[in-house]
Amino acid sequence: MRYTILFALTLMSHYSMAQKELGIGFVKINFEENSVLKFYQIPNSNKPIKTIEFFNDKKINSISIRNLEEQNKWFSPASIWLDYYDLRLRAIEKKNDWIRVVVNEKDWTTYWVKEDQLAKFLPWEDFLKSVFNVERMDPKSQPIKSEPTINSETINYDGVDCFNVRKVQGDWIEIYSQSWCEDFDDWKTKLNDGWVQWKSGNKLLIKIYTTS
Repeated sequence: MRYTILFALTLMSHYSMAQKELGIGFVKINFEENSVLKFYQIPNSNKPIKTIEFFNDKKINSISIRNLEEQNKWFSPASIWLDYYDLRLRAIEKKNDWIRVVVNEKDWTTYWVKEDQLAKFLPWEDFLKSVFNVERMDPKSQPIKSEPTINSETINYDGVDCFNVRKVQGDWIEIYSQSWCEDFDDWKTKLNDGWVQWKSGNKLLIKIYTTS
């Protein structure tokens, strides 16, 4: 059984990030059985306002969250695939080892978590380089460029969008194709190197898939 909230504009109930902050990156939760994730109202607090407890649910033979139905009322993170051990929260602000994260992408509720072995902060560049793959929102209006500038040479590419990120430079990402992309039925050609715009202000211009 998979409990999923997929991070991508087209996969997350068409949630419009253009109306919200992109944030400074993400916090990846390295949970395992019996992990307890604590959220705080303010930094340096000793008393959590909310907690998420993980456990091995033998009924579904997978890791799950205790009192899931109740937790779903307030907890709706950017990306969560429990059976892939993938949970990521959008980071909005960082103060030393405290990070303000979005715990509900629907109503933009935020709490604080403390960075430690359980919660690892990934700035946008590290996050984009860590995801399974990215795609352009609209390949027709988002040409692949030879350099990270709109006026640079356009690369002729007619293959399927199946890219990984090698580098981030401002609003641009350097992309390339992985060998596993050949599994796509409409695979035509491999991209060794190119640049596309991944954001414009607070508007995300790419689809992001954290897992396969």
